[in-house]
Amino acid sequence: AYWAANATMMAQMAEAVGDRTGAERYRALFARIRTAFNAAYVQTDGRVGNDSQTGHVLAIRFGLLAPDAVRRSGERLVADIARRGHHLSTGFLGTPHILDALAMAGQESTAIGLLLQRSYPSWGYMVDKGATSMWERWNSDAGDVS
Repeated sequence: AYWAANATMMAQMAEAVGDRTGAERYRALFARIRTAFNAAYVQTDGRVGNDSQTGHVLAIRFGLLAPDAVRRSGERLVADIARRGHHLSTGFLGTPHILDALAMAGQESTAIGLLLQRSYPSWGYMVDKGATSMWERWNSDAGDVS
């Protein structure tokens, strides 16, 4: 998924500097990655990879899914979030992209719910504990967790 995202950014950069040949080469690379990603990781029932929140988030956010697959993936993502009491189970790869992915999948109300969540683990929990920036771990207030 990140390789596809990098190919997209490279195409945009090539286009920005007037390198149309390079831009087309990176767009073609993205298309090949997208095809391989779908063949390897996307199931007809909406599962992506191991069905984790991060798997769904990255596939949606990086444009790897067809529109109907985005809808199904978004529904599975929302169901998993709900099953966990409206909490994330993402790590540092998926967390920065989850709100955008939910919005892209038409699941804005779940994105808003995550933003307003105050119980652990959540961004609101961090704020309630006095955080002035996002912690490195959801449980950074727990002391030495090694």
